[in-house]
Amino acid sequence: MYLQPNFPKLVLSETFLMVHCTHLCAQKFLRLPPAINELVTEANFDCNEEGIVLQEMEDLHVALVSVKLSTPTFKRYHCDHPIWLGVNLISLTNVLKCAKDDDTCTFWAADDPLVLHLIFESKSM
Repeated sequence: MYLQPNFPKLVLSETFLMVHCTHLCAQKFLRLPPAINELVTEANFDCNEEGIVLQEMEDLHVALVSVKLSTPTFKRYHCDHPIWLGVNLISLTNVLKCAKDDDTCTFWAADDPLVLHLIFESKSM
């Protein structure tokens, strides 16, 4: 599927889209993975109608990382049905370094194949 530059205005089929959310201020979202990947390198994001939850134990089972991003956190949030997204946080951190502090960050995932798509939009453009 080819995504047009105006993706956030694009309406995707309900059967195709599993989770889709837009975070207004990338600055807050950008700080999350680097803080977590000191303890946990891979994590499962539990996406459901209430938001996104991450709960993982670090390797030695001494510390629990627990993060909840509820739906009011996002400018737009949509989740058809619960889905787990397994993410390598080190790779996600490297990708998120491409964004600027005032960018809008949109991410979405479909059911088949299970791939996390990230889009950064600059306010100045």
